[in-house]
Amino acid sequence: MENRLFEKTCESYWVKSTENPFFSSLEENIKVDVGIVGGGMAGILCGYLLKEAGLSVAVAESDVILKGTTGNTTAKVTSQHGIRYTNIIKQHGKEKAQQYAQANEGA
Repeated sequence: MENRLFEKTCESYWVKSTENPFFSSLEENIKVDVGIVGGGMAGILCGYLLKEAGLSVAVAESDVILKGTTGNTTAKVTSQHGIRYTNIIKQHGKEKAQQYAQANEGA
């Protein structure tokens, strides 16, 4: 019996379960309070929060929003970054590594 385990490609649940929104390309100059480059989770969230604060916002994305790194993530936040801590300690010392750990725990 052949092992076909690796023949299947994985597809992100987030990408598979949502429709791609369509936005037309910018055809003219516009004036906004804030321009955001990148339509991933960080860009979209920042745009949303800035809009809620009363600013005019434009988000520019070269491909499809929320489909790159954001669309292929597991959406988990963790502070368990063993290799990262080792590198931070080597480059910046234990105190900075502790600050990084506390910031991730806070998130």
